[in-house]
Amino acid sequence: MTIKESRPTLLLSAIKSKYPSVESYIDYVRQHKGKLFQNWNTFCYMSEQGWRQVLNNYEEAQQSMIPDTEFLSVFIASTWDTSKSIYKFRRPLFEQLLISNMPENLPSSILLKLREYSAYIDTYGYSINGVRCYGFYAYIIQDTIKNTLALQLAFDTEKGLMTISLPISRDDHVTVKDSIGSIELGALNSNLACSSRQQLIVLLTPFINMVLYTISSNAVFKSLDRAGTPSRTKISRGSHSRELLKAQNITEWLLGSEYHKQLNLPLEQREPGRFNLKYKLNYQGRNITYIYWKGR
Repeated sequence: MTIKESRPTLLLSAIKSKYPSVESYIDYVRQHKGKLFQNWNTFCYMSEQGWRQVLNNYEEAQQSMIPDTEFLSVFIASTWDTSKSIYKFRRPLFEQLLISNMPENLPSSILLKLREYSAYIDTYGYSINGVRCYGFYAYIIQDTIKNTLALQLAFDTEKGLMTISLPISRDDHVTVKDSIGSIELGALNSNLACSSRQQLIVLLTPFINMVLYTISSNAVFKSLDRAGTPSRTKISRGSHSRELLKAQNITEWLLGSEYHKQLNLPLEQREPGRFNLKYKLNYQGRNITYIYWKGR
């Protein structure tokens, strides 16, 4: 499968084909953010209320309804359109992240350090509760009425898109695990159903580990399509414009090349004490290092 045939690309193409004018309504709401419409945090592409305004404006002008379930796809695809980034872990690193524990005392607010408004993380068809998951989108959402922020994961599965939101607290004492623990089990999609909060933590840990690795300061991104590392698209701040400079092309970012050779070597050929699989996070001026795996 080529990058142009990737699942997020196909979803975006389908949305643009079915709703070709919806992008202009998105641009209109963004351009009037803080003027005609309530302002929202720069961590997210658009607030929940902003998306609702897009839907209302579109349906009123087009005299055509977009079902809520389908508008979710519009929202997810349009947010991903800003970066057009696909993150793909090399297999050895991916498998280590699947079996690694989540850091115990990591503040939930660290999740606000996402590099882009949205990215699609490939999961090689990893199973969630027996449902095949091809990958997932990670992005920040905001409810401006309740003044809340959350990391939303949208799982791209064989049964369609399934979302789950992790509340983000400004209180540094509220950890990522605390955020998972605050999710209402009864509100989960039936395919994400868990009988206990501990089961939910186990279910989400591999995906949170992947997100945390992508925001680590020492993560190495490699791409044949783009130089540097992923970063949020910049906004042109003219006197009457807030134009978003979207990525022009799809970029596949490969992570874990620095560990690939070492993890594929037989244990006896690895250099003793020279290889740790870890990530570093800089949070409010202090460095947090978490070791996933330590070995020869």
